Amino acid sequence: MKPISRLFLVLAMAVGALSAAGAGFWEQLGPEERRAAGVDRLTPEQQAALDQLVGRFVREGATQVREEAKRDLKAEQKVREEARAGLPVPEKNVAVHSRIAGKFDGWSGHTVFRLENGQIWVQTNSDDSRWIPTVDNPEVEIRPAGLGGWKLFLVKEGYWLHVRRVK
Repeated sequence: MKPISRLFLVLAMAVGALSAAGAGFWEQLGPEERRAAGVDRLTPEQQAALDQLVGRFVREGATQVREEAKRDLKAEQKVREEARAGLPVPEKNVAVHSRIAGKFDGWSGHTVFRLENGQIWVQTNSDDSRWIPTVDNPEVEIRPAGLGGWKLFLVKEGYWLHVRRVK
């Protein structure tokens, strides 16, 4: 799970607990925290608006975390199905090191990654896209994802995305 996803999850749980207790975000800040954040002079209306904004931020973040967890679970189920079908699946916790064969300029939702080692991987998140300046045979590393499935990392460029193996 990405660090930002963990943050959203923690914030969601905190706001959920606060909501259950009837307290808003503003009420949980101490005087020193309010001064440090520069929000100690907000009007009651501005305080309420801040509570609403933080609540919305957390709800949307929690939704994003749930959707990512669902995608990861689906990817893990797909890997299991492929394994049952006889498709070789890399061992858990073993990274795959190779290069994308040929020119590469990013992914667009349904990108197929043909590696020099003969493996073929496909992007699993159709909403994810990224353009990069065209590179020849970029080095990649494919590692297990935290909640199942796999992540393809472009080593030099520093980007990653969720993938599953098809060959």
